[in-house]
Amino acid sequence: MNLIGLSWSQFFIIFSGLGAAVVILYFLKLRRRSKLISSSLLWRRVLEQNKPQSLIERLRWLLSLLLALTFVFLLVMALAQPRLSLQAQAERWIVLLVDSSASMQALEGNQTRFDLAKREAARIIGSLAARDWAMLVRLDAENQTIAPFTRDKERLQYLIETLAPGQTPARLAHALSLANDALRGRPNGQIVIISDGCLSKSELAASPIKPLLARIGSAIDNVGITAFSVRKQVSEALDFDVLLEISNFGKAAQSFNLKIFENGDLIDVKPIEIQPQTVLRKVYTNFSPQGGLLRVELDIKDGLALDNQAFAYLPTNARQRVLLVSRGNLFLESALSADPSIALEIVAPHSFDKNADFDLIVFDNCSPEYSGRANLIYFNPTGDATPVEIAGEIQDCKVTDLSQDHPLLRYVAFKDVAIKSAIRIKPKQGDLLLARSGDNPLIIARNEPDGRRVLVLAFDAADIERSDLPLRLAFPLLVANAIRWSGSAGTPDVPSVRAGDTAILPVGSRSGQALIRGPDLTKTVQFDNGELMFTPRASGVYEIDLNGSSRKLVSNLVSAEESNLAPADDLEQVVSKFDDYRRKAGLFGQPLWVYLTITALMLILIEWIAYHRRWTV
Repeated sequence: MNLIGLSWSQFFIIFSGLGAAVVILYFLKLRRRSKLISSSLLWRRVLEQNKPQSLIERLRWLLSLLLALTFVFLLVMALAQPRLSLQAQAERWIVLLVDSSASMQALEGNQTRFDLAKREAARIIGSLAARDWAMLVRLDAENQTIAPFTRDKERLQYLIETLAPGQTPARLAHALSLANDALRGRPNGQIVIISDGCLSKSELAASPIKPLLARIGSAIDNVGITAFSVRKQVSEALDFDVLLEISNFGKAAQSFNLKIFENGDLIDVKPIEIQPQTVLRKVYTNFSPQGGLLRVELDIKDGLALDNQAFAYLPTNARQRVLLVSRGNLFLESALSADPSIALEIVAPHSFDKNADFDLIVFDNCSPEYSGRANLIYFNPTGDATPVEIAGEIQDCKVTDLSQDHPLLRYVAFKDVAIKSAIRIKPKQGDLLLARSGDNPLIIARNEPDGRRVLVLAFDAADIERSDLPLRLAFPLLVANAIRWSGSAGTPDVPSVRAGDTAILPVGSRSGQALIRGPDLTKTVQFDNGELMFTPRASGVYEIDLNGSSRKLVSNLVSAEESNLAPADDLEQVVSKFDDYRRKAGLFGQPLWVYLTITALMLILIEWIAYHRRWTV
């Protein structure tokens, strides 16, 4: 037998003290006061009853004393919390992982799974032996160590009460690695996971120390948003494609409404029907070019509310003001005019104003001096103000290297394009070479320090004798991609990340600090090396104040693992049930101190009855 609440020395000290007090009270004699009376006849019989007349009467008093001492023994033993398990005899080092991921906010009756997990964690801490060490870790995307190894059970109980549920997926592999590292070199190490069982079987199996699982909750039907993204349309540049993926993890078909909000206003309601255990994907269009906050919401009451909404931020999608500087190019004019996302103006090179205020300027077979802030595209640049150094011409070019993963060359095919001559250009340091003919660059993209973008194409877009590209389908696609790539520099898309993932945002300054406001926090963070790293832990929009300018970051849960509220199958192969281990410490699933307390109360009841029946007095 082993004691959890007290050591054996503490037990004997307390029992000896209380037992001695009981014995002293038993032998304590009442001091009678002397009183003068007229006759002792009435009191003689009472005095005779108080004197022990036989051995049996003396044994009655001894029985009363033994009952009192037995009551004290049982009470102190219950306080010591004895345990019969042989496993508890050695000192243990226990890492307690309390699952606080998004799925733990699912409702089990009128309580969340996280409430049940905190209660179970408090019970486990309370059952530890006095010699056991425990470490408390919150299992989510961050896996924060709440308390290092300690024997202070009161502090652990307090810290458990302060825990709050999170809105991120759980990084189980990282948490198990942390636990195994903490237990390295420590005898009798154990990893106890308090979770709903929505865990990766492969990650559990990879743990060197086999975890013990205290499972919370049961399988619950749930419908959730598992993917949400926004992109500009290819066919309609002023509109967006919104991809929405809805998953039904339940056993029954569900019908509900999808509500779409733009800048807080309800703009559409779509009926949704989804079959059990299926995934439904929808694409929605026709959004305002003014942009703003887009929110979609599933109007359904299910097991988890966190995954019933998702956010995106649509950038302003106004028409670009584009100026074409050309002596006349029907191919280029047609390709530009066909793009509905731009407002096109055309001037001759001799009429060009070097301070022209446009979003984008396209130079065709010319490169006049320019001092404005527009993005620039050059086709076959010539003149004194060329953006690159020109070193003659190259003949009979054939495209040999093409960066087709770049947005400029998306869907563009240069196969069999005949380029009889092109200018030989020398790129600057930092230029991106998108197309080459051998060692000769044909297309160069450049990001200027002031944020402007410059694109240089070394071939002619007007003379089909020099290049037949204007006759190919690739030409209007190339022009359309160039417009979108140049236009995206002025109105950057708002990045979107999954809650719990780290976003890396490029900033202009090398180092400094930024103020971040979000749905769950307001904090100041430091950044250096021109990058701001931040991990959102809630769904919603985060505003970042940076050097007087404001930027936004969108975060969503969108996790099939968290939306699936059914525990993983066959976890028994990779974990042990903590409940089975705990029951070894008591009888019939209850600890021994419960039965000791009940026995003590029964003895008190027997003593009370014996006293009033005059059996022990």
